[in-house]
Amino acid sequence: MKKFLLGIFAISSFSLVSAQTNLNFEAWTAGAGYDDPDDWFTLNEFGLFGLPITVSKETAAPGGGSASVVMTTTLCTACPALGIPDTLPGIISQDIPYTGTDITSVDFSYLYNAVSGDEALFFVELTKWDGSQTITIAEGGINLSNQTTWSTMNVPLNYGTSDNPDTLSISFSSSIAVITQDYSYPQSQFGSELKIDDIIVNGIFSVGVEKIALEGVNIYSNGNGIVIHAEEVFSNSTFEVYNIAGKLITSNQVSSNYEVVSTKGFVTGIYLVKLNTPQGIVTKKVFLK
Repeated sequence: MKKFLLGIFAISSFSLVSAQTNLNFEAWTAGAGYDDPDDWFTLNEFGLFGLPITVSKETAAPGGGSASVVMTTTLCTACPALGIPDTLPGIISQDIPYTGTDITSVDFSYLYNAVSGDEALFFVELTKWDGSQTITIAEGGINLSNQTTWSTMNVPLNYGTSDNPDTLSISFSSSIAVITQDYSYPQSQFGSELKIDDIIVNGIFSVGVEKIALEGVNIYSNGNGIVIHAEEVFSNSTFEVYNIAGKLITSNQVSSNYEVVSTKGFVTGIYLVKLNTPQGIVTKKVFLK
């Protein structure tokens, strides 16, 4: 059954919790012959249909705290009868209700024992349901290769629209080829083992800007750049423009009540504009096509 495993990711969203929790994998619940990380979807519950346990708890040498999660690619003799390849990766995923556009990137700690050049997968996505289909607002992902000591990875999100999402999805898999059914990647190998710990979701306001509303100020983008339009000229005022990762891209003095900031060379995405005035500070997110 084509893309069966990706379909499992989709149906998991109906059964997950409504809060972003257990990102350090300290909380676990015992199942029928296995433990599952709280608030995460795994394939362990499909053991009733003959699927092996592919997600487990690491306590001997976790990345942080008292426990980490371990995903293992495993031989599944019962899988072909279900229309699934006999190579079953360890998978965890979590769908979280989320309506902002402040997320810039995701950090996590990982250790990966890759058998014969296998690769693991991390994927994060902001989406919304428009009544008929799921729309992707932003996404980020990375293939993980062999890593013998705990290491930290940062994965940025790339925004395609300025729409507000309704869901944040986070997923990991111990092998990429079989989960995507894209066999241009290295062949998924039995025994490949991915350990994950200490997931951190980073937000754009980590740049430390303050949000104060000022009357008569409008900040928006048009075909010429970013427009800062005020009803009056604010003396001794400056503007700053940050990208989605919180890096300062440009800044200058405000010289008129209709300031156009050139965006030549800017890439498509969301930017944060900060207007500093003696009367207060205005911040506004704008989307550049």
